[in-house]
Amino acid sequence: MTAAGVQEPVGPVGLAGDGEAVSSTAAAEKSKLRKHFGRADIFFFLVCTLVGVDALGTLSSEGGQGFTWLVVCLLLFAVPSSVLLAELGATFPEEGGPYVWVRMAFGRLAGAVNNLFYWVTNPVWMGGTLVGTALGGLMTFFHGGEAFSLPFQYAFAMVFIWAGCCSPS
Repeated sequence: MTAAGVQEPVGPVGLAGDGEAVSSTAAAEKSKLRKHFGRADIFFFLVCTLVGVDALGTLSSEGGQGFTWLVVCLLLFAVPSSVLLAELGATFPEEGGPYVWVRMAFGRLAGAVNNLFYWVTNPVWMGGTLVGTALGGLMTFFHGGEAFSLPFQYAFAMVFIWAGCCSPS
């Protein structure tokens, strides 16, 4: 609403950088966006993402060489990735991140496929760590320390991951 009490139109009033119509409401919301992550923030975000609970056990079992390879991998993967993401985020500050970047470069279909793959892999990756813990607990406390059959483990893992993913917040 304007100061005179007249409601502003919410229809298309301009075009976004990739030729899509932008409503006045979307333009007003977009003007409120702030840049939150810099290069260092994205680097440490990637480090925390890659070195999770599942990596700590492997790292500790390998000793000094495991730590050395962790540092090498961070330098060869996390540093270039964080610089790339920071530069893309600064160049294209639109909300949506990788979806927007792929959509602008290759179109809506490629952006949607990129987003779908991102959505599908995250629950599997995050839930996969928890599945191992849950199966270990089930075997220890309810199955006398013996392993379940492989088909049961796969079925349990699928139900565990997707029930957690699809459960209401």
